[in-house]
Amino acid sequence: TGRLVPVASPSTLSVIFTAFTVPTMMSAGRLFNVVPTRFKAEAVKETIYGKISETCPATICRTHPDATLYLDRDSAELILK
Repeated sequence: TGRLVPVASPSTLSVIFTAFTVPTMMSAGRLFNVVPTRFKAEAVKETIYGKISETCPATICRTHPDATLYLDRDSAELILK
């Protein structure tokens, strides 16, 4: 099962953008998803609580046996209430 790990500040992270297809991503032994900023708060909420579907591709990460989601307070604001 996945883990939710709060991150103190997005400024502590290096900014690297990489895109993978879903099958490629899901074939990885471990997934580390880093989601900083309030801009992604709704997507984080949908990823955690929404139906697993193509509408929100990140929801598939919930089915990965070793996935970790790293959030800052802003990106987690809708799930911390």
